[in-house]
Amino acid sequence: SRRFAVEGKAYVTEVRGDRFILQDCPVGFLWEYAASNGSWASMSIYGGHLGLPHAAVILKPGRVILADGLRDVRLDLKGVSQVENVSISIHLRGTLKEPKLRLDSDSSLSQERLLVMLLTGKSWSSAEESLSQGGVSADLIKDTLDYLFFGGKVTDVARALGVSDVHLEIDQNKKGV
Repeated sequence: SRRFAVEGKAYVTEVRGDRFILQDCPVGFLWEYAASNGSWASMSIYGGHLGLPHAAVILKPGRVILADGLRDVRLDLKGVSQVENVSISIHLRGTLKEPKLRLDSDSSLSQERLLVMLLTGKSWSSAEESLSQGGVSADLIKDTLDYLFFGGKVTDVARALGVSDVHLEIDQNKKGV
């Protein structure tokens, strides 16, 4: 039977995407082809740094497996992030079609809250206070609108222009913000 493999190691200095940057990432790879069952590839990640718009993730050892080309990608990736005073452990596994994300923290916060913290870089303690009092704070609304409609860019642009505070007013008599 015809079979061959390519194996190696590499060091990824930097890869930039629209909403992330991967840096200082040692990897190992194995690509194997067999006439009987096609090809598959495996990439092991041994560490590195993943920068997101509002959070930084320290990567832990993990793996990506590609079977049948890009049609069957399997993930087993881990990392740790610090948002304010909360340490968040991240475990992404499963397939690209059905990914499973597990987030944990020392303070036993909900998965949803930890995800919001990773996406926004904020602890949302003011949001909890507002929600427990039956209202939604202007800060929470501002940050949510910024993230949903502008991908967090309003805050970044404001910082670049030297704006340190943004005030949001909601007029109950008018539709909109």
